[in-house]
Amino acid sequence: GIAVIAKGKSGKLFKTFTDHMGSFILYLPAGNYEIYVDCNGLTFKISDNHQSVVVDINQPQLVNFEYENQRRKIDVKKF
Repeated sequence: GIAVIAKGKSGKLFKTFTDHMGSFILYLPAGNYEIYVDCNGLTFKISDNHQSVVVDINQPQLVNFEYENQRRKIDVKKF
């Protein structure tokens, strides 16, 4: 899976990984977090990678990341 990281105001990091469908779950204490995807070494980029989230007790939050494929381009030349 792909690493998804939540960074709290104190700098503490919480990490999880996506499943085969790209979904993930993070269990976090109440507080403010910056959530992002670790894209190092991946062939795509996330358009809004650093999202701020406020977590309240027993209040699930939904975070969606949109990605842009950046695989190698292939140039076809006709002879």
